[in-house]
Amino acid sequence: MEELSCGYASIADQCGLVDLISTLLVAHGTDEQQAQWLPGILSAKTRVAYCITEPEAGTDVSGMRTTAVSDGEARVLNGGKIWIHNAPVADVGFVLARTDPEAGHRGMSVFIVDFHAKGVVRGPKEHKMGRRANQVGSLNFDNVKLPAEALLGREGRGFHIMMSVLDKGRVGIAALAVGIGQAGLEAGVAYAAQRKQFRKSIADFQGVQWLLEDIAKDVEAARLLVHSAARKLDAGADATKACSMAKCFASDMAVARSADAVQIFGGSGYIRGARLNGSIVTPGTRRYTKAPIKSSA
Repeated sequence: MEELSCGYASIADQCGLVDLISTLLVAHGTDEQQAQWLPGILSAKTRVAYCITEPEAGTDVSGMRTTAVSDGEARVLNGGKIWIHNAPVADVGFVLARTDPEAGHRGMSVFIVDFHAKGVVRGPKEHKMGRRANQVGSLNFDNVKLPAEALLGREGRGFHIMMSVLDKGRVGIAALAVGIGQAGLEAGVAYAAQRKQFRKSIADFQGVQWLLEDIAKDVEAARLLVHSAARKLDAGADATKACSMAKCFASDMAVARSADAVQIFGGSGYIRGARLNGSIVTPGTRRYTKAPIKSSA
């Protein structure tokens, strides 16, 4: 996740989403569900969405209003979701809905919903400030008929099923944030070494050195938090606090230290493609590649 994100965080996020959904299927899906969905998901032919968030149910999942109620023949899905990754393009979604409105967390279930089915309405694609290749949008469900085989795992265990993979998702996003910070550090170091002012590289100025050092130490601190949380997950220990701390710290670091990296570039930091000595320098996997700049007519 870190290496992919160092190149392009949207790609890393898509891989993380595939991992999250595949983990749900392997842990809770029937043999038939796995055979139907896993090949397409793992080959990137089937695009997926993980659907929990609603206008009244973000961190507080108890505010969820989407329902899947039996009409005597099948479950009928009604409600809506917001801020859902891949909503504008997904083929299938794993949707958390209330099957017993009076049972609280114990009255929620997960359903595998075909997004091409009648009654599934996609909202407009949101125009995000970054990671634009990873599309986000809303979903509305208007009397969507759900066959019996759409239920994932046991009825009433939906909250626990969806929460079971969130720690893995948190540490994945934390690693993604480390990759963003690492890319900023690499780009800043390369630019500072090549940019000349007052007849020497700006990397020789103490103010720039301090800025690079602050980026480097925070990237490394975030990386260590990620690895510590990942080790706890691998060991089967309770890793919720470690994964949450890693995600929070690494995300804050990525935003703040990316802004610092932009400052090293000066005005060039606000332009797509940093031009150095007639070349474009782009962050890669711990190295840089140069390509000639193509003039536009």
